[in-house]
Amino acid sequence: RGFLKVHIRKLRRIYGERRDTMLDTLAEFWPDGSSWTHPHGGLFLWVSVPARIDTAELFFEAIKHKVAFVPGEQFYGENPERNHMRINFSFVSKEDLAEAVRRLAQCINARL
Repeated sequence: RGFLKVHIRKLRRIYGERRDTMLDTLAEFWPDGSSWTHPHGGLFLWVSVPARIDTAELFFEAIKHKVAFVPGEQFYGENPERNHMRINFSFVSKEDLAEAVRRLAQCINARL
């Protein structure tokens, strides 16, 4: 009946706006030495922070600030690099995403 195509267009717009909000906020608040992917699909960004930050340790600090991510070491088979994370932009509003990225930036900056 054509509902699927309409729904997919709607989701692409919504998730694209959320992705862009996250990318813009990362660019504004994250420290030098950080980098991230610019996905053209999917619901996640792969983020690298300065090498001296262990994201597995950072995770617990972020939780105290009501922010979560998946530490990057979970995606390695052996010899994980510990300064990466996967963050999701599909679940919350653009406003909440921007606030979450700012809070996470504060946690990172406190460790530098």
